[in-house]
Amino acid sequence: MKFITKRTISALVLCLLASALVAIDNKKKIHWEDQVDPAVFEVSNTNSFGPGSLQRAIEKAGRSELPTEIKFILSTTDSGYNPETGTWLIQLEKPLEVPSNTFIDGFSQKGSSENTQDLEHPDNSVLKIEIQRKSPETIRAERLATQLAEEALKLAAALKAEAEQRAAEEAALAAKREADEAALKLEEALKAEAEFKRAVEEAALNAANQLVEENQNSADFTSEIRSPEASFENLDEALLNIEIQPTVVAANAMSESEISPDTIVFVKGSTGSRLRGLIIHGSPFVARDGQGEALYPAAIRVLGDEHVIEGCYVGVDASGENSDSTVVALAVEGNHNVIGDRRFASQKSKGKPHPASRVILGGLGVTSQDKDVPAVLFTGKYNRVVNGQFGIKKSGTELLNAIASTGIQAIIPVAASADAAKVSDLSFDTFAAAGSKRMVLSLTSFNNADFTNVSVGTNSSKTAALGGGIGLSALNSLEKTPQGNLVITGSVFSGLSTGLVLGTKLSDISASSVPLLNSVTVQNCFIGSNGTGTKAIPNANGAVTRNILALTVTGNTISGNQKIGWQHGAQNVATTSAQKNVNFDSNYFGIATPPSQQPLPNTIGLSLVEPALLKGNILKFNGYGIVTSKAIKINARANTNISNTKANTQFANKVEMAK
Repeated sequence: MKFITKRTISALVLCLLASALVAIDNKKKIHWEDQVDPAVFEVSNTNSFGPGSLQRAIEKAGRSELPTEIKFILSTTDSGYNPETGTWLIQLEKPLEVPSNTFIDGFSQKGSSENTQDLEHPDNSVLKIEIQRKSPETIRAERLATQLAEEALKLAAALKAEAEQRAAEEAALAAKREADEAALKLEEALKAEAEFKRAVEEAALNAANQLVEENQNSADFTSEIRSPEASFENLDEALLNIEIQPTVVAANAMSESEISPDTIVFVKGSTGSRLRGLIIHGSPFVARDGQGEALYPAAIRVLGDEHVIEGCYVGVDASGENSDSTVVALAVEGNHNVIGDRRFASQKSKGKPHPASRVILGGLGVTSQDKDVPAVLFTGKYNRVVNGQFGIKKSGTELLNAIASTGIQAIIPVAASADAAKVSDLSFDTFAAAGSKRMVLSLTSFNNADFTNVSVGTNSSKTAALGGGIGLSALNSLEKTPQGNLVITGSVFSGLSTGLVLGTKLSDISASSVPLLNSVTVQNCFIGSNGTGTKAIPNANGAVTRNILALTVTGNTISGNQKIGWQHGAQNVATTSAQKNVNFDSNYFGIATPPSQQPLPNTIGLSLVEPALLKGNILKFNGYGIVTSKAIKINARANTNISNTKANTQFANKVEMAK
């Protein structure tokens, strides 16, 4: 017989442990794109927790070794169904923490449907599942109601027991009374019997005495008659000694532990999960951390990586036409996430996004003297937004009824050098945003960012103004190192107070020293007009740029602005030798894009306070074509109007050139 050695047993144990670890880690390695049949869990009610709830499905997903798909099979008889909106509302007591490789599909609910139209047309999706956090007041009230109900049940049970005890006491007293009466009757009977016996004895004694007297020779005799004695226990005393113990109902103290205000959280370390076809509401309340600092609630907070949010309404109501009470709609702290079309997860992806992926974002933000919280915040790297809209109704034609003062902000950690990363920290593609009074889009710090086919300040079809403050602001937050590479392509910035403010704040436009942006390229955009460059949608000012090492402005239509089409540099500020690569090439100032070439005048087409190279530009119909500082020389080559600046009648411009 062969025996298994200790070494063999050890090897087998190690193999089993390795297999277990692989199984545990397996879920992290499998993505939705892999050909693996997922585990499917169904949500059958709108309860906050318990069997059939969304929370229970998420808990099961967290324990599954396979990718997980969560589907909805809700009935109109469910308590969370709203017949007016045709939607089901799931109210959560705590954040829904989404684990890795979990797909929550709102479109699985019967009656829902995907959007089929591109961004320039109204969104026609029908969403059925709403998810919302309960406020702390609601949670406390529900817990108190539950506690009071439990205490009421305990009190009822105690009262019932007391009543039963009292009934037993009354029965005992009744039995005692009956026993007393029976004892009294018995005592009377015994007394009567004793009297009868005494009478008999007396009669017998008398008869005996008489007989003695009659028979004197007879012997004497005596007779003793003992009367029996009856004794009864004192039943009253026994009954009165029964003690009735009172029931004490103690109220349990409620927990005062802080509650995270977020609605849905992609947990830190998670990867590869996906939300689709959901209406997600943020909390209107603000929690506090241990130091008393405000924790502003997010409808969705992404702490993990490589997640996708598509086809959702976030921070708006079920109709997609009104803001809800959400403070922050979306906070993305992880990396490589996609808001919109997941096919664009790769930076190399091109083409039009799928209509069903469109995301509608709202959010009220917070604006005060010392705090400006945006509606959407990015602090992670390499995230992409593809096919969505912010601040605009799903119809695409009007603003939401309430919008954050700062719409979308990115504060992304920067690398040590300007060329530290080649991949975009943040990318927007096919996106519409409007309405924020301070800034619609803001980049406070970043390595690389790009915007493609973005419309800011107009409706989704890029044909009419919806308004806003600064369309896009981009700054370098480092004190000394030039940082930040920005590319803007094929986009519209119109109907705003200022379309673009790049490399500076408007409040710092005359500051003597501002950190430099590394490079900015603006190409094939429309600033002050519609999406075809044929109709004016005026900004107060088109663009303001300063403190950029390399600025390239090419192929744009910069027309229809009320004041200045493009201003580069700042008055009364000395230029630096580093600011030497500024190019304006083949742009249209004050004129519609060919073949129209109708007048769309700016008051001033181009204002230059720093050296620049102008090549192939058309400046026409402006009040002033180019206004420059006398201290600045412009290397102007092959610009249509500059070749005829003195007569200047053909182009209807007044041109001031440095001599």
